[in-house]
Amino acid sequence: MIGYLDTSALVKRYFEEEGTGNINSLLAKGGIHATSMLTYAEMLAVFARKKKARDLSTAEYAKVVRQFEAEWKQLHVVGLKDDMLPLIRRVVTKFHLRGADGVHLASALYLEHNIREKVMMVASDAELLAAAKKAKLTVMNPAGK
Repeated sequence: MIGYLDTSALVKRYFEEEGTGNINSLLAKGGIHATSMLTYAEMLAVFARKKKARDLSTAEYAKVVRQFEAEWKQLHVVGLKDDMLPLIRRVVTKFHLRGADGVHLASALYLEHNIREKVMMVASDAELLAAAKKAKLTVMNPAGK
């Protein structure tokens, strides 16, 4: 099974919060882990906001960005493609998702369809997990909720 991590799950890899241990365990098991190209921008935005809020020093910011970019290369990245647009429209409309969540769910479904292997949506967003479950994906909330 491929683990698809949205940003709410992947961010736990870089900041200690509820569910960090579960994300680290999942990633340590090996196998294929995937995410959307959108996650790259979302993660860098999280880091930048934390630096601006002074939750990260300049040195800590540089370190976390380096770590993320090194680990990014190990993820299977689902690009944003024109042939995904109907699927994005369908999931956003059917499940009333915010734009980024719609892209994440569509990316996981697109991946499952094209690789023909089961995908588990890993996220901490309750609405996204509920929609993923309705879309017949296995789901995991790393925070255990």
